[in-house]
Amino acid sequence: MGGEIGIIGGADTPTFLFILEKFLLNAVIAVLIAIAIASAAMLCILLFRRRKKRDENKKDRRKR
Repeated sequence: MGGEIGIIGGADTPTFLFILEKFLLNAVIAVLIAIAIASAAMLCILLFRRRKKRDENKKDRRKR
């Protein structure tokens, strides 16, 4: 009976793979969310610059 004592769910390969799978899934989701946020921010910046440039061109046309 003494030989059956061991670490519960910590040292065996299936448990390690299960935990690793959950960790990797969460990491992939976090990276995808970060990419989506960065893409949205870049889109906003590009649209703002484009709008600002368009407004400046309208002001220049009015002065002429």
